[in-house]
Amino acid sequence: VSNCKQIIQGTTKCALCEERYYRNNEGVCDKCISNCKSCTNGILCIECNETNFLKSDSTECISYDKLINCEEKSHSGCKKCKKGYFIDKQYCSSCESKTEYCQLCEQDGKCTSCQTDYILDKQSQCIHFNQISQCQKATNNKCSECSFWHEPSENGLSCQTAPVWWVIVVGIIGIIAIIIIILL
Repeated sequence: VSNCKQIIQGTTKCALCEERYYRNNEGVCDKCISNCKSCTNGILCIECNETNFLKSDSTECISYDKLINCEEKSHSGCKKCKKGYFIDKQYCSSCESKTEYCQLCEQDGKCTSCQTDYILDKQSQCIHFNQISQCQKATNNKCSECSFWHEPSENGLSCQTAPVWWVIVVGIIGIIAIIIIILL
């Protein structure tokens, strides 16, 4: 019996098949799916050979070469992606594929840093600074500069009204100067 490690005594049926083969209902060794090291039938794989990882539904052994932007590969796909990528169904996807204008994200895809001129909001979305009322410039994912009479909020997600003291002081000095001139 071909591809059989151990035959059932007194029969022509196989008890234990070689690696990459499984024992079918007739006791014959049939081949596992391509690149599969261990299986129980011709459809599902238990373990792939050393150059492949097992698709999550166990129906295919996929080459490690398909794991692009992956830093740490395992028998179940990518374990850790490069900066700017996250694990998405065994593969690495760019942070921007989940959140538009995202530059860096956690391994689950949650955005942690946006591209230049974008602000990271409370929902981990990237919004352009000009979409925030009165915001003139973004630095380090926050509004850093606002229009006249406004300043960035503490969390950098908005601009709030703020007095411009030098204008007030100059105005008061101007009014005092006019009063003095009138009185003289």
